[in-house]
Amino acid sequence: MCLIDFDASRYSWFVDDIAVAAFFSGLTEGADSDLDRFLIPFLEGYRLEHHLEEKWLREIPYFMKLREMGRYIKLFHACGGVFDKLHPWGQWYMKGRREKILQGDLPL
Repeated sequence: MCLIDFDASRYSWFVDDIAVAAFFSGLTEGADSDLDRFLIPFLEGYRLEHHLEEKWLREIPYFMKLREMGRYIKLFHACGGVFDKLHPWGQWYMKGRREKILQGDLPL
């Protein structure tokens, strides 16, 4: 069972909803997780309710990258750039994150 928290919902493209869920599933399962293990069954269920064209599914990595950058900005401002002020998860997330974002690799 996988619980998904939609407390940060906002108006955006449908594919953004999928990317947010995929992004956070990768963070909770660990850095070496296989996103397909989450994404394939998630998309099977999603398709029961809504159809997305293939071109939108190819955009998922870009929306995941957008979420990664947004989370970085939020945590950076929350601690004023002093990562030791963050809770342990925030410290873990921020470690090397700037470099990872600047490197430009997409998550999928």
